[in-house]
Amino acid sequence: MFILAVKPSCKGKGIATKLMKYGECKLSEMEEKRVRLTVAKTHPYLSKMYGEKGYEIVGERFFQDLPYDEFIMEKLL
Repeated sequence: MFILAVKPSCKGKGIATKLMKYGECKLSEMEEKRVRLTVAKTHPYLSKMYGEKGYEIVGERFFQDLPYDEFIMEKLL
């Protein structure tokens, strides 16, 4: 598992895309068949952005103790 985050001042420069491609490449080299990630359902654009990168929503995760729920997204490598 790894966490990917980009500082707000660095957004829009393709850094997250490069980090994701690198991670996907490494997982593929390890013969992993898929990548899964979670996204807050209320986030204004992340689920759409990941969808454009080939990820699909495959489930949801509900929290009782957090103010948000998550989509589980997956991409086949």
